[in-house]
Amino acid sequence: MPIFAYSYRRISSHSQTKRSNKSKYKEVDSLDTQELNAEAWVNDQPANRDIELDTSLILEEVVSGSTGQNIQDGVLASFIDKITNGEIPTPCFLLLDEWARFSRLNPQDQLPLFTNLTSKGVTLVTLDDNAEYNKEKADNDPVGVFVPLVIKMAAAAGLSNKISRKNLQTWERRRKASIEKGEAYTSRCPAWLKVVDKKYVQIPENVAIVKRIFKMALKGINNKDIATELNADNITTFTGTPWLDSSTSKLLSNEAVTGWHTFKQRRRKTRFKPIDHVLEDGSTKAKIYPPIISQSDFDKVRKMKMEHTMPQLRKRSSSSIFAFLVFCGYYKCACNFRGNGKGNKKRYSQYISKNWLNKIEPNHRQAWQSEALE
Repeated sequence: MPIFAYSYRRISSHSQTKRSNKSKYKEVDSLDTQELNAEAWVNDQPANRDIELDTSLILEEVVSGSTGQNIQDGVLASFIDKITNGEIPTPCFLLLDEWARFSRLNPQDQLPLFTNLTSKGVTLVTLDDNAEYNKEKADNDPVGVFVPLVIKMAAAAGLSNKISRKNLQTWERRRKASIEKGEAYTSRCPAWLKVVDKKYVQIPENVAIVKRIFKMALKGINNKDIATELNADNITTFTGTPWLDSSTSKLLSNEAVTGWHTFKQRRRKTRFKPIDHVLEDGSTKAKIYPPIISQSDFDKVRKMKMEHTMPQLRKRSSSSIFAFLVFCGYYKCACNFRGNGKGNKKRYSQYISKNWLNKIEPNHRQAWQSEALE
């Protein structure tokens, strides 16, 4: 019976694939190369080893190896679970184009993963140097196995840390240049601006639209009517779509019209999700854009919107004799009536504590059937 080999292929970003805009002229990307290298390794093995490449299980993903996400919930994590549950027979081979494809975590975090797999009969193979790592070799020659392996782990983590450091330094230089020298922070900017010679320059026609929208808002015109008027004049959004009340609302709440920009950062511990970046003065934003709306006008519009969107009491029909009267003694708040209180559905109608619905802690459900109360 053949021993199966599985090729694990990973890249960090979709921009590295041949399907991305940056790689649209490539016929072969890194994932293809890793797959070809795995096939070549299997074909080069002697017949007596009886190794067969299993292509039914696709171990290919686009995820960062420096966060450990591929180990926690990626296809590699799925492979490990299948090995643990016995769904994949062992012994078997896991083929890695290079160790960095496997993980870029710190060596102390990678070693438990290595011992976990090898103890279950998995042989790890790095194709760049044809090195094989399994439990038998680690037991017989621990120095010969672990010394080069730890060096590989450290190199993979070190490359990731080096790239991260360079990126941090680059973004720090950009932030300082944008705040102190007025240079463009990135090429991405608000739709009424463009970058010319590393400076933000206004686009007159788009600026005129923004000013018109704020002028209407200051007159008390609501978002829906603003959108209706712009569409009637055949004025589209900056992306070419018709205006909606949501798009006008988003623009009216965008502080970039007054010049403010909120800086973000991405960290491994947050899996590169954007979080606020704290500047030296303790703030998270600075004025880096040319203002096109005064701060006073922006604040007036924001105040008007807040007053307009304050929750109002809705007129409701009294579908229950206790409507608006039942009070929750546990949360010390009003109760909301849920249900129509008519016919057979009446027994499903309830008075539910408003604070429980809003998930106020401690979270104890307080509800009473309307039929029982009435």
